Amino acid sequence: AGEDFVSGTGQATFAPGQVERYVPVQVIDDRVTEGRETVLITLTGASGGVVVGSPSTTTLVIDANTR
Repeated sequence: AGEDFVSGTGQATFAPGQVERYVPVQVIDDRVTEGRETVLITLTGASGGVVVGSPSTTTLVIDANTR
């Protein structure tokens, strides 16, 4: 965080029966040539009787920067 993407927290609201949600992540464009990188995203703190299923974690892949 801080070099390749902007760290953040937020809240996602799911409608009844909804199982996917878009999570925006701001990628920082720099002038450094780098390979592919990954960021771990975890869903925590469910409320309202919601049970977080498996998996509750996913990986975001930032493509290589080939300047």
